[in-house]
Amino acid sequence: MVFSDGKGNNPLTEISFEFIQHPDLKASLVSDYREMIAGQQSACWKSVHVLAGSIIEALLVDELVFNHPTEEARILNNTFEKLIERCQNEGLLTRRAVNLSTVVRGYRNLVHPGRLVRLQETIDEDGANTAVALVRMVLKEVAVRRIDTYGPTAEQVVEKIRIDPTNRAAHARLIDGLKENEVVRLAVETIPACLLTMDLDHHEDYQVAVALGNATSLAFTCFPTDQRWRMSSTYADLIKRGSSVDITCFERMLFSGGWLVSASEEDRGLIIDHLVDKFDRIPEAYADLVRACAPYTDYRQFYEIVDHAAVAMFRSDLTDDEKTDCKRVITETCCYVERSRIELVKEVVESVAADYAHTKPKITEFLRSIKSEIAYDPFADE
Repeated sequence: MVFSDGKGNNPLTEISFEFIQHPDLKASLVSDYREMIAGQQSACWKSVHVLAGSIIEALLVDELVFNHPTEEARILNNTFEKLIERCQNEGLLTRRAVNLSTVVRGYRNLVHPGRLVRLQETIDEDGANTAVALVRMVLKEVAVRRIDTYGPTAEQVVEKIRIDPTNRAAHARLIDGLKENEVVRLAVETIPACLLTMDLDHHEDYQVAVALGNATSLAFTCFPTDQRWRMSSTYADLIKRGSSVDITCFERMLFSGGWLVSASEEDRGLIIDHLVDKFDRIPEAYADLVRACAPYTDYRQFYEIVDHAAVAMFRSDLTDDEKTDCKRVITETCCYVERSRIELVKEVVESVAADYAHTKPKITEFLRSIKSEIAYDPFADE
């Protein structure tokens, strides 16, 4: 996350908030840091001091919540002094960071005019510059410690993908270094959140979206078995509550039929019904997706997939390549289903061919020829 001061300088070249995991705290930190830098450049010295204290306080809250996620409510109610004390006692801050944080803690109270009068505090440029420097020191130290003790975070992986989308080897190495819960967060939360900000009509965004899809596939292979249901659950929730644009973006760039293995019966049914409906309306875009769903369909869903694919062969608005994709839906789905469904496929193909026999005889002949390519895989019943 990089900011510019509008003068060619970059006050955050070495500062990143990607290690912050609490979304509200991250938003607050980014906002406060922007405002602090702006205040420094605008000679708003008091604002700089107060914001420096706010930033360090939020940073310590995130550090404690990160290590004690079940205590978030209590941690959020701690005083700044208590936050520093607890981080010190638990070894979450070095002595240097504790001392720096203690100095910055006093800045929070400068918002009260009485303190300025009572303690005769001087708020000037030197103090403001010192406050900014202290904030940077603490931020860097905490970030380095977080990475050293915990490894990279999901946010850092996404940031790397965003700025370097073609470096698949680096992406794979970063994902391999993630803790289990970070792998799950990466695929279930962080990648989808980033993807849904992309404009797929923009070349650079599309390139990033492709890289995010590859990273999702790789991360899913690293999922703990008892967490794999979460990918299909995320997709099902989006189908229920998301916009059509977001749903289309998600399914075309991220979805894998393998998610359905661990899906709940309800989520699996919803996802397949949704994709079959999309295939009926936009076969050229959804042929690959419904083909991936075939092993997990019920009788009705399987029938509809084959029927839609056969009917699509007669559409005049599809190219030959797109019709070939629909043909593959018919022939290749049979590789993944039990013997009892093979005859159903042939019956559906023959029924559709008969409907068009008088109006489109050449396509009908071609469609009937597909029946000879339908083969039974003896391993499908196992």
